[in-house]
Amino acid sequence: MKLKKWLLLGTVLPVSMAPLITLSADPEPASNGATSNASNGATNTNKPTNPFAPNANAEPEKPKVVDPQFGTFKKVTEDKIKEKLKELVNNKIAQLKAKSSKLIDPAETKITTESLYESLYLAQVAKYLETNKEKIINDKYKEYGFEIVYPKILSNDRSLESTTITYNGKDYENAVVGKTDKTDYRDFIQGEGNKKEVKEENVVNAVNADDLQSKTEKYFSDLDSKFDEIFANKEDFPELNTAVRFVKDENNDTNIGLTIPDKYKSWDDFLKEKISSRFKAFDLEENSQDNKKETPDIQEPNPTPRLIPGQADPTPPSSVNAATENIGRLSPFLKFNFYDQANNRDGLVQSFKQAVQSEPDKASEKYFYFNNPINTRFDYKVDNLDLTKDGIEANVILTDKLDETKKITYKRVISIWSNVEFARAHQVGIEIIQKLYKEFYDALGIGENIDFSKMSHRIVAEAVFNMILESVKIINSQEYSNYFINLTNNFKSQEPAALETNSYNKNLVEAFLGLHKNAIINGRSYWSYLADAYKQVYDIYIKYVKKELNESIAKNFALAYPEDSQNRLHMLDVALKNLGKKIDNLKSYSLKNKASLLPEYNQILKDIKDIREQFDLLPMVTTNELFENQADAVKAKSIKDLKASFDKLDTVQRNEYKSDIKLSVGITLAAIATSLFVTLIVLAALTKKDKLKIKKLKAKIITVAVVMSVLILAIALLPFI
Repeated sequence: MKLKKWLLLGTVLPVSMAPLITLSADPEPASNGATSNASNGATNTNKPTNPFAPNANAEPEKPKVVDPQFGTFKKVTEDKIKEKLKELVNNKIAQLKAKSSKLIDPAETKITTESLYESLYLAQVAKYLETNKEKIINDKYKEYGFEIVYPKILSNDRSLESTTITYNGKDYENAVVGKTDKTDYRDFIQGEGNKKEVKEENVVNAVNADDLQSKTEKYFSDLDSKFDEIFANKEDFPELNTAVRFVKDENNDTNIGLTIPDKYKSWDDFLKEKISSRFKAFDLEENSQDNKKETPDIQEPNPTPRLIPGQADPTPPSSVNAATENIGRLSPFLKFNFYDQANNRDGLVQSFKQAVQSEPDKASEKYFYFNNPINTRFDYKVDNLDLTKDGIEANVILTDKLDETKKITYKRVISIWSNVEFARAHQVGIEIIQKLYKEFYDALGIGENIDFSKMSHRIVAEAVFNMILESVKIINSQEYSNYFINLTNNFKSQEPAALETNSYNKNLVEAFLGLHKNAIINGRSYWSYLADAYKQVYDIYIKYVKKELNESIAKNFALAYPEDSQNRLHMLDVALKNLGKKIDNLKSYSLKNKASLLPEYNQILKDIKDIREQFDLLPMVTTNELFENQADAVKAKSIKDLKASFDKLDTVQRNEYKSDIKLSVGITLAAIATSLFVTLIVLAALTKKDKLKIKKLKAKIITVAVVMSVLILAIALLPFI
């Protein structure tokens, strides 16, 4: 369903995910929009530049060529695959056998049912590899689940395609694909939901001999490290109720073995299917990661966990430490108030250079804007302009606002829309979304600089990090981009003040929020994903308080409230329960479907701010430091701080949080009850009027209807009690 239709019906289709090449991409209008200034200084009013395409104005690169020795690469790679497979299979057979024996060796470990089943399964995998070893090593590896494709792509095909391949629900972006039946991943994209989307055709395979060797070595090194995940994944281990059986080996000795899994003819069939599926994912991941676009090395800071002092953080900071993976090298857009200089390239360049000299810190913001409404932690600044054959080239400095020593410099041709009115509306649209999303950052307490260190726990920081990436995907999606351009074109004639308050603002915001409402992160809706992170932290915290802090909290409260400590402890318990209910209430928003999403968004932000503030108060209220051991001056300050934080906690005891779901059910049932009462009145009137001779039947109908109506009405009123 198109966004235009969603605005009428209140629903939206899942977002088509654009490659996460940038955290914000240069926009591309569908029909109306901008054009980079041509070398003759004239603007193209027929077809605009593609501002939504990543790196639309990239610097020209040296042409890539096929290595002169490419004809030898196929044989070299085949030999290397054979060599590496022989080494890998032999090593893993030995390792699997050793681990299997250790699991049932009383001298090494305590034998349990789980360890017995794991031992039998590992032995089965070892047998599978050993029985088929020679075929695997001698080019028959695909028949046994070894889906080795990427090294063959590098060595077989001179011309490639750059694609996004979807396999088992995951997108593998930037994966290069060959054009033969052994290198085009045709087997990988079979099955429902699997597909290949070509992003660029006729990509020159410029790999050289050294690159090929390095990439192949890395491929098998990574395969070695991920072997257990692919070949002996714990998800495949037999369940504890799986029956064992007695089998004869080649020496006619009786041994214990596992029954063949249901729906499979043999263990070989079962193992091949499991191995093949995971091996395909491994191969695609190697391909995708190896061809990831170049990005600046700007690392995310690790947020400091403050909620649980004195303990290691319960989860590794995988997302946050993974860095801001792709910071877009965006093209600057000329602001609409300088369009009178757009056709005078020399004049525009000289005017900007003079502005830089007189106002070096303000010139860039005065002349240019960037399409970066989401990842506002990074600052884009133009510090120089030069004339080139392609147009006016800007020197752009990209800086991390939290650490200004981290910066990169790049060059892009500036983008100028063909219509000054469109340029004005386009700039306003970006500012609208930036302001809207900044409210989310403010509710989280991290501000537009996205300072994760201000968050109470790493789990929530990771969730927010992933939510930001999802928002960037939405901004970069073709669906949103096309809608934004078309909407801007429809409202371009209006003044900025009107654009900020009229239907342009409303429609753009509703579209943006609608796509977020439909977004899925790790199997959960956008806002549920954050609520689940808060719930995880909440559960960890409650467990920690009960286990570690009961004594210290009680003693500190006795000092802070000598005459009222028990009541205050009860109030703290109420506050903690209220916090849990607030988190549950936040999660309920994912179940709602409202025609207007902005009021809901504002309420979500209010709840997030409330939850965050309550979490921020808890470290002081439930500190693990005993005040009685502190010096008098320090003790007095600690007590004062505890009281100040405690007074801000939500300690109001409520019977129940009324969710919109309960209210909706109540209203619906109340409506049903009302309808039944109306029906009774009509029935009674008709009966009296027509003098129907069914008084007994009428009495029974009325009695039943009255009872049902009363019951339904009572149930309907429960949420309001």
